[in-house]
Amino acid sequence: MANITRTMADTAGFIPQAWARRALTILRSNMVLAQFVRRDFDFEPGWVGKTLNIPYPGTFTAQDKAADTQISVQTPAGGATASVTLSKHKAVDFNIEDVARAQSSVELMDQYLAPAVIALGNQVEDDLFALYASLTGTSVGALGTAITDATIRSARQALNGALAPMSSRALVVSARDEVSILGATNLQNFFAFRAGQQAIPEGQIGRLYGFDTWMSQRVPVPTALVTLGTQTSGTFSLSYLGQTASGIAYNAAASAVQTALQGLSTVGAGNATVAGSAGGPYTVTFAGALAANIQPLTADFSALTTPANASLANGYKNLALHRDAMILAVRPFEPVPANAGVDSFTATDPDNGLAVRVQRVYDINYRAIRYGVDILYGISALRPTLGSVVLS
Repeated sequence: MANITRTMADTAGFIPQAWARRALTILRSNMVLAQFVRRDFDFEPGWVGKTLNIPYPGTFTAQDKAADTQISVQTPAGGATASVTLSKHKAVDFNIEDVARAQSSVELMDQYLAPAVIALGNQVEDDLFALYASLTGTSVGALGTAITDATIRSARQALNGALAPMSSRALVVSARDEVSILGATNLQNFFAFRAGQQAIPEGQIGRLYGFDTWMSQRVPVPTALVTLGTQTSGTFSLSYLGQTASGIAYNAAASAVQTALQGLSTVGAGNATVAGSAGGPYTVTFAGALAANIQPLTADFSALTTPANASLANGYKNLALHRDAMILAVRPFEPVPANAGVDSFTATDPDNGLAVRVQRVYDINYRAIRYGVDILYGISALRPTLGSVVLS
């Protein structure tokens, strides 16, 4: 097969720089938590398995200076080097047969490119949220209870207690908790009358108690509490991602509820455990392949004798953190050899270091043009005391 040269690609309508830069824009707009962690980037290419030794600063102590005396030269205390491995090479490939149509406008380009790039952005977010297990800051809130203004103040107190710097703090919350915060009685006047407010017209929370507060659809949902209350007969059902376990007895043992849930194709064996007494309350914990679950469990209690006594509360793990709690290291890829028959371009954001590569090659098996979008990164907890889980 002849090489796909730049001239051939441009003539065919494929401009890799345009696709890569568009992919970078989509990636940037579909990541929330990644905006609020420490980022390390370099324009020097990396590869999977490369280990980066990234220094981060310590602290100094103010000294008294007396007249005609010297003061001591200090070495920062608490500074260290973080070892981060570029262990995550994430890629999405797809074929396009009607290339001319796909490349005729940005809107059509996005129909193919956006879903691929969003999948990459979601993966970065999920990997960062998974680091909550490494954070050692004080947890606040309670599972099943939506965040309030008081919860946010408790999160502020937790970071203050960890001596986190006052700047560069963020609070990333679930969609449910965003709605709860926007509806908080004590914050209504603030949202309505603050200068330049966007809470009411745009649903943007903005700054609260020193936090840049944003909603992420990727906030983990690790548990759910199913409470039946007083029942004398009947059944209930639990649903997850469109599949339903129905006909669960009102007095079922936790093991029976677990069997019913794991029988769903959307759950599977070992991916949800259930604890509790017969008749509940039942605590559902997502595990295994669903350990980073982001989808809430739903229930139907209408077939119970007293539906009003029953309830389901999903538990979320939101994050309050200083930027230095986590680190996201990103590197561009090594250039593709000129004679590889692939047209390729990597776009790198000069401000935050995000790098995304777009490649194109003809796929003889499908008689179509194959496109690939990929990113290379590594993550680690940097200063784990500066991050707190906010339960809700």
